[in-house]
Amino acid sequence: MEEPIDYSTMSDDKMSNSYSNMLLNGIQNQNIKVQDIPLIINTVDMSYPLAFIDYEESNVLGINYTSEDGTERFVVINKKYIVDVEILYQQDIDIFASDDKDNETESNTMYQ
Repeated sequence: MEEPIDYSTMSDDKMSNSYSNMLLNGIQNQNIKVQDIPLIINTVDMSYPLAFIDYEESNVLGINYTSEDGTERFVVINKKYIVDVEILYQQDIDIFASDDKDNETESNTMYQ
């Protein structure tokens, strides 16, 4: 089994394959750890909403994500199947929450 990536000793050409490094370079807050960044990770056949990177190796990404039933799951993803990685921002969560409230109100008004 490969050792986890040590970003402090990695050359720039190898960092291009590092999702953790790309995410940390892309955010404004330099005091945050990659494990604290909520993500949406899409692969060729699956989507992992509200995911957090747990570890990264050269060819795999280990993540914790919230499944549809609300439980937390761990999965190791082969990087060659990752289509994109998105940061989940607070305003995205607010939009999802407000949509749920709107749908709930609309369905409940019929019974009042």
